[in-house]
Amino acid sequence: MLVEKDAIELAKVQELSQMYNKMASAKAAQIISALDRELAIGILSGMKSKSAGKVLANIGGEQAAILSTAYSTLRED
Repeated sequence: MLVEKDAIELAKVQELSQMYNKMASAKAAQIISALDRELAIGILSGMKSKSAGKVLANIGGEQAAILSTAYSTLRED
């Protein structure tokens, strides 16, 4: 049951990523910056690279650096 729950959560995060891909980067940045870090990274990792970059640019500052570091660690796994 735990594997099924994880699969459902992953599918929902992927669906959210697609929604954020279509959203204006400034609006997406505003929302993503308010989310739990793990969820934010999950969404960013599912986005197109160009869109994720624009979102991070709109977040800016220390929070963008933290998310970028966590994102790069995720990509290495």
